[in-house]
Amino acid sequence: MTYVQPIPLEAAIVRLQGSDALAFAQAQFSSDVNALQIGTWQWSAWLDAKGRVVALFHLVYLNPDQLLLVLRGGDASRVAKGLARYVFRSRVEITTLPALPLADADNAQAFSVNGNVNDLTLGFDSYAVRIGSPHAANSQWRHAAMQAGHPWLVESLHGTLLPPALSLRRLGAVSFSKGCFPGQEIVARMHYRGRHKYQLCHVMLPSAVPPGLTWTPSSDDEGNLVVLDCIERHGDLHEALGIAHERVIETWSNEAENSPLKVLGTFPT
Repeated sequence: MTYVQPIPLEAAIVRLQGSDALAFAQAQFSSDVNALQIGTWQWSAWLDAKGRVVALFHLVYLNPDQLLLVLRGGDASRVAKGLARYVFRSRVEITTLPALPLADADNAQAFSVNGNVNDLTLGFDSYAVRIGSPHAANSQWRHAAMQAGHPWLVESLHGTLLPPALSLRRLGAVSFSKGCFPGQEIVARMHYRGRHKYQLCHVMLPSAVPPGLTWTPSSDDEGNLVVLDCIERHGDLHEALGIAHERVIETWSNEAENSPLKVLGTFPT
């Protein structure tokens, strides 16, 4: 299958450094940071008090005193400034690093980390991403990420979505047993009561939609698809990862022949 090269993505990076870096991250982020081993990474997020995702990232544990937040979209300066408000007496320094290009790499074991802060390779099992590669960026890893339901969150969507819409529990980015973190009470209540109805889905679209925008096939307010990433195929079709109401996704799937889009897969909340 051939794809037209989309606009390349870059990875903005926030670095936490200091003897309290791990404890600070455990208190602030939604994942169980204490479960990380040196030389590995995990999915994680930083939520606001209402449980909405203000940063989505790969949390990379390079050494005992250093963690990297490799953002999956978003502004590193905004995240760093926001986190700095909660440092208080913690021995942790928060800095931003220059954004780095992303490219394909040879498949690597899930959650593995190879390289250093200037040239990292993260493994996902079915694909791998090289961050800081001197080679030209390419899009094949983005197609694999869509198939796997690995969301990208552009700056305009930060603070607008709840973890279930991004399928973060499935990815291990949310822990309900680690204790308190910002937004934890709301997210836990939603999880145990099953109230969230918006779902991550992999679809084929008839037209290009830039990430962060909404595609509306009908006048139904709930019939919208919030696009997280979109790759053009040769021809008139575009592959995308997005979020829609579960009722609408079911309608699109049941009426595939008449639907303006094709649902290729869905991912649990």
